[in-house]
Amino acid sequence: MAPRGVASDASSLAGHASSAIHSAGSAAESKATSIESAVQSEATSIQSAAISKANSALAAVETGLVKVVDKVFNGIISELNLTDFYAIHISTTCQGVYKFKNGTDITPGNSSLPGKGTHEHVDSCSAHSALDPMSLVRILYWIAIVFTGAAFLLGIAGIVLTSRKVALWNIIGTAPAFCLFLLASAVTHGIALGAAKLINFVGGDVGIAGYAGHKFLTLTWSVTALLLVNMLLWTLLKVASAHEQHAGPCEYPTTKRTSIVPNGDLPQPPPEPALVELTPPSIIKLQKHPLTAPGARFHHRSILDPVKVRFVRANSAIAFPRILGMDLESESIPRLHSFAWHTGIRAEPAEKTFDLSTLLTWTDVQRLAKVYFKLVNTEFGLLDELDFTEQAATRFTSPAGQSDVDTVVLGVAAIGSFFSPDPHARETEFIFGAADILMQKSITHSPTANNVAAWILRTIYLRLCSRPHGSFLCSSITMHQAEASGLHKEMQTIAVVYPAPPTGDHKLGKTRRRLFWIARALNIILSFEYGRSRVNFDVVTTNKFSPERGSHAHQFVELADILPNDYVDREREPDPPAALGNALTKIEELQSDSAFINLLKADLAFAIYRRLWLMSLTDAKDRAESVISIGKAALAASAALLETRTPWWNVVHAPFQFLCVVLAVGTPKSLSHIQEVMALLHKIALTYDTHMCREAYNQAAALVKMSRKRKEKELDALYSGPEAALFDDPPSVGSSMGMTEAPNLDWAMDLPFDFDIFLNPSLIVSSQQGHGAAETQFNGHLGF
Repeated sequence: MAPRGVASDASSLAGHASSAIHSAGSAAESKATSIESAVQSEATSIQSAAISKANSALAAVETGLVKVVDKVFNGIISELNLTDFYAIHISTTCQGVYKFKNGTDITPGNSSLPGKGTHEHVDSCSAHSALDPMSLVRILYWIAIVFTGAAFLLGIAGIVLTSRKVALWNIIGTAPAFCLFLLASAVTHGIALGAAKLINFVGGDVGIAGYAGHKFLTLTWSVTALLLVNMLLWTLLKVASAHEQHAGPCEYPTTKRTSIVPNGDLPQPPPEPALVELTPPSIIKLQKHPLTAPGARFHHRSILDPVKVRFVRANSAIAFPRILGMDLESESIPRLHSFAWHTGIRAEPAEKTFDLSTLLTWTDVQRLAKVYFKLVNTEFGLLDELDFTEQAATRFTSPAGQSDVDTVVLGVAAIGSFFSPDPHARETEFIFGAADILMQKSITHSPTANNVAAWILRTIYLRLCSRPHGSFLCSSITMHQAEASGLHKEMQTIAVVYPAPPTGDHKLGKTRRRLFWIARALNIILSFEYGRSRVNFDVVTTNKFSPERGSHAHQFVELADILPNDYVDREREPDPPAALGNALTKIEELQSDSAFINLLKADLAFAIYRRLWLMSLTDAKDRAESVISIGKAALAASAALLETRTPWWNVVHAPFQFLCVVLAVGTPKSLSHIQEVMALLHKIALTYDTHMCREAYNQAAALVKMSRKRKEKELDALYSGPEAALFDDPPSVGSSMGMTEAPNLDWAMDLPFDFDIFLNPSLIVSSQQGHGAAETQFNGHLGF
């Protein structure tokens, strides 16, 4: 039993020892934790104290730096003598400081700004000097303000007095004000933006800033825009007023030369004493529109009635009653009419009836018109093929009676027959029939566009196959017909056009321009070539027509414009030979692919040379090379047309005149072309085999023979010198650089030579040159 007790005691003792050891470990651990907490608390206290000390030191440093910077900045400002702000205006420059509204000032270190902010306090202002750019801008503004005031007064007048003249004055008054304000606004805006950017670039790093004020810029640009709107409005009012003046339906009576208008169109006048046969005055009641057009009362202005195609100047006897009625501000104005022109004892001749189908058929017209538009219209551009076809076709649906298109149809048919390889048997009747109608229309009616076109066609035909006087006379009549219909004036340049023509009718304007310029070109060229006076107008406002593809009409007109007038005004043209020389240069420079135009160039160049030759032999010799060059090109053109048998008048005329020119020049170089010219003239005579062609060749041969005889006499005079032997001393030869030009002596001038015969070849009539078939057929009256 004893051992069991000892073990139990030992086990109990071991348990007590283990418990004691565990208690000792827990106590040691608790003590160590207490010591660690105390150490951490002490370290945190030390760190907080250090941070607090550092923050206090940093704040002290920042405050010191701010004070130093503020002191330095104030020193710089004081040194530069700058204030807080500057304000630059048009007239002055102001300066001042920024202040709080409560009177306090800003100092470094303040925690916040007062709630009411700051305001600018202006201390002083000074005017700009005379050399300051803003002074120039100020002058611009003052001038612009004066013009604006004038525009304002004109605007008030325009509201009270409504007329196109007042509207024009408003436009004239507003335009300079707008331009000056536009310039001043642009300069001011540019200076403001440029100065602000410059200040910000230079002083941005030191706190100096600049900006452009927007209030004044907004004001000045607004005024500029209003002036522009005002000017545009007055422009629209002027255009509208002009449109209203020419607007209105046609109220002219359409019956022939009636002088009575239906009473329903007249205001009821008070009873008056009875007139002879109770004939009321011929008066038109006009719509409300300005009674007088600008300039209508001036004698050089004109009046056009586009319905009856009457054009006269305002000083005309038939226009004055209407002008007087307009001046009297009457609502019923007399129409454009020949009141009291004669006693009326004889009635006007009655028009003859005419049936177009008795001369030719519609098939004939189509065939001959095709030839005309292929060969002739491409050179003159006179007619529109589609319009002609429509009018002719309409006419042949009812060919009885008379129509102004008849003369055009007959003219086209006659010229087409002339160029056709199969001419119509009644070609001559076409011409005489058209002449009868044209002369009758010229007496009893005012000319229409078709009448003028028919006169042009007649001029062309007579130039092709009649005497010079006939074609020249027709071209002059054509010009007077063009004036009678007002073709030399654009519609908008005529003072009074009533009734108004159709608006937007571009075809009408194109037709008027084409007719006038072609008629004028024909008259100038024929008169220049024939040696007669052209028909001149004082003022021509009709624009030239535009070139068209496939047509050389514009070059035909251009050639006529180049030619100077034979009437020499010494004040305007002190040197006629120089004017002719300039014209010759322009003709030489004009290039064309038309053989007819190239021949026409030669005809006109030869005409210029004839004038130079008669004025001055020196000027003629100086330009001989140019004339011969143009003549050589004409020979090629004539040969080309001869191959196609296109019988333009200058196919034979240009080579013949070229021969006269080369003989007149008389140099070996010019005379070398005689053989080529004579060969061509001989070929032309064989091809056409007419009296005119044979006569041209014979006369050319006679001129060559005359020239040869003169040269032989000159040679005889040269060979008649002394036959004695020469001396041994040869003539001295010097440098050509130091020699003067020998005088121009014509040693053969004392030889017998008849200049009248040379200048007028028609005086030489060969026994073989009798009257030909053409003159026998027409009996010398084709041109009349």
